[in-house]
Amino acid sequence: MKIKDYIVPFLFAFATAWFLQRFVVNRWFASDTGSTERSAVFNAPEYSQEARPLNTEIDFADDEKKESATITEVDTPWGILTFSTHGASLERVVLKRTIDGDKQFLTTLMPPGEHEKEQRCFLVAFQEQTPFYYKLVNETDAGNKTLITYQATSHIGTIRKTFVVYKNIHQIDMNIMVTPSVDSVVTRLFFSAPHLEGVLHDTISGIAISESGVFSKTSRTSLPINQGWWKPTLFGCDSKYIIYALIHDDNNFMQRAYYKHADERLFSIVEAQEIKTAQEWQISFYFGPKESDAVAAVDDRLEQTFEYSGYLAPISRVLLKILNYLYNYVGNYGFAIILLTLLIKLLLLPFSIKSEGGTKQRADMQKKLQYLQQKYKNDPATLAREREELIRKHGMPGLGSCLPLLIQIPVFFALSRILGNSIELYHAPMLWIPDLSGTDPYYILPMAVTGAMLAQAATADSQQRMSVIAMALVFGAVTASFSAGLALYICTNTVLSVLQTSALKWLKIVK
Repeated sequence: MKIKDYIVPFLFAFATAWFLQRFVVNRWFASDTGSTERSAVFNAPEYSQEARPLNTEIDFADDEKKESATITEVDTPWGILTFSTHGASLERVVLKRTIDGDKQFLTTLMPPGEHEKEQRCFLVAFQEQTPFYYKLVNETDAGNKTLITYQATSHIGTIRKTFVVYKNIHQIDMNIMVTPSVDSVVTRLFFSAPHLEGVLHDTISGIAISESGVFSKTSRTSLPINQGWWKPTLFGCDSKYIIYALIHDDNNFMQRAYYKHADERLFSIVEAQEIKTAQEWQISFYFGPKESDAVAAVDDRLEQTFEYSGYLAPISRVLLKILNYLYNYVGNYGFAIILLTLLIKLLLLPFSIKSEGGTKQRADMQKKLQYLQQKYKNDPATLAREREELIRKHGMPGLGSCLPLLIQIPVFFALSRILGNSIELYHAPMLWIPDLSGTDPYYILPMAVTGAMLAQAATADSQQRMSVIAMALVFGAVTASFSAGLALYICTNTVLSVLQTSALKWLKIVK
């Protein structure tokens, strides 16, 4: 074999790996779909409120005062929420979940530091002289929900806030009543983006649905600081696994909405219209995980934030339901992934047999054509006649034999999507892997992928062997950057493919 026969496959393999890492993997996990509708943003002063600059700062009326906070903790089946009289704010959110029989507590919102007054969730602010120290007026347990009421007054006016925390769904309602003490008041509401420590490829994004119902999603690093949305019907932020969003607005509180960048954090700001008399608003939020059942119980529009939304969403939903069913049966997501991969492999077996048969036919035809070219290299007329006769007699395998393989591609990408982005795998252990949403700590799965593909190379044609070896090394390296759940699927699928090819040859189904 010539030296170029070694070099070319390796160069092609590494170029492919670079392309996948640069343009597929990085963008795949970036959670940035970009803004899909420019009309959702405002630039021209069509309305007087649009003409005002975006106001992301808060001027507190009682900066020099210092009062200790009264803390109220609401414990629900889905999470623990901690409220404070400092800003009448939500300080901490801890989601509850059970994985492999163990209870887990995921902190998605942390209390701000002592000098971070403005970085509190659910602050209600005036254009100036905003009160910070509230009084706890009432706390009521109403069976399926808990109500907490706060009130504070400044020279600008009085703010009364009532939080309604639902115990069975991931929903928080807010009743805001503002009574101005001056000629006019503009009221703004600030709420935080979610955050989970140690998440692989996590990205905070702004999410919005315009008046016309068009969804847009833009990563924090790509959000223009001077861009606003006019009267969105849904507005907030999401991360890889969590959503914090305003989903319902009874009295049209959201006249315009925009974002505030604070260090590495992102805050959603929704602004009400200017008022001159007392006004009351009722708004609702979703504060919870990216889980189909949890989202459907509150607002199914939020499913558009899922990383597996899009054209492959129907396939992804079915596969995720099957995965959760298998998990309920075996009690471990790692083993559920293995079973799901095996099930898919069995369902696609007829297509795989046809595809491998077509590949063998193409290889045989290529050998016969090369033989004719060598035999009649000095006789073009005879070569053309023999080629025509060969094709007439045996046919020319075309794309038809590739169609079975193409059928498997959507399934592969749909399953890869949910395994790389589903909260179900967050902190889910399996054997030596403590967290299937993170990388394999010992790189056992990437090495297993490499080993399986090298075993495949041993049975490959001599002319293709070096390219298979090169791809084995490259795919092993790329798999090392994936989540362990996705790497487990790729590893299982690769091993099953090798066993399937060997079994088909042993049974003489494919020669």
